[in-house]
Amino acid sequence: MNGGLDLFIDADDTLWENARYFHVARDHFIQELAGHGFLESRVRSELSKSESQRLARSDFGSSGLAASMHTTAAVFDTALADDLRPRFRELSDQVRHHDILAFPEVPETLDELGKRHRLHLVTMGDHKEQLDKLERSALLPRFSTFEIMPDKTPASYLALVRHHGISNEDRHQAWMIGNSLKKDIEPAAAVGLSTAHIPSAVRLPAFFEESERRPDLSFKSFSCLKIHF
Repeated sequence: MNGGLDLFIDADDTLWENARYFHVARDHFIQELAGHGFLESRVRSELSKSESQRLARSDFGSSGLAASMHTTAAVFDTALADDLRPRFRELSDQVRHHDILAFPEVPETLDELGKRHRLHLVTMGDHKEQLDKLERSALLPRFSTFEIMPDKTPASYLALVRHHGISNEDRHQAWMIGNSLKKDIEPAAAVGLSTAHIPSAVRLPAFFEESERRPDLSFKSFSCLKIHF
C-alpha cells in the first residue's frame, strides 16, 4: 500500500477487554483469604503492593498475578499460601484463557482504517500468552505486522520505528494508539511518535496510568479513529 500512515495499535483493553478479568480474579482471591479470617482491606493492600513490585520488574500477565497472590498470602500465613497455590493457579488460568471479545465496532473500524493506512499491532508481556490472545482474537489478519514486546519502553519503541524504516523526520506522522498513558503514550511520545489515547473501559492499576505525558489526541471509543484517520 502506497501512502497512508503507520498506525501502531495496542491490543489488551484497546481492542478487547482484559483488565476486567484481572479485577474478577483479584476479588476472588481477596474473598478466599477473607474466608480464612483475614481483613479484606489489608489483603487488597498487600496484593496491590506485590503487583506493583512485579509490574515494575516487567512481570506482566497471568503468571505474574498468580505469583503476586502467593506472595500476598504468604504475608499472612506461609503454610496457607502453599496450600492454596493450586487455587491461585486456577484463578490465573481463568485470566489467561478468557474469551477474546473485540470491543464494539473494532473489526469494522480496523477494516476501514486498513483501506487507507498500514496497521501494526503492538502488545507487551509474555510472548506465548500474548500470541495466544492475538491468534484467538480473529483480528490478526487485519494487521500488516504485529510485535510482542517484553515491555513497552522508549528503547523498544525506538527499535520498532527503526525496524519499519520510519525516519526521525517522519515519526510525527506515525501514531501509537492505546489505552495506557504509561505504556502506550509516554514511551512512544519519547521517541517522537504521535499518540492517541482511548481510555480503558475499566479502571487500570495505577502503574499503567501514572504519567505526566498527555496524548496528542484522545478519543472516547475506538470507532472514533475511522473518522479522524
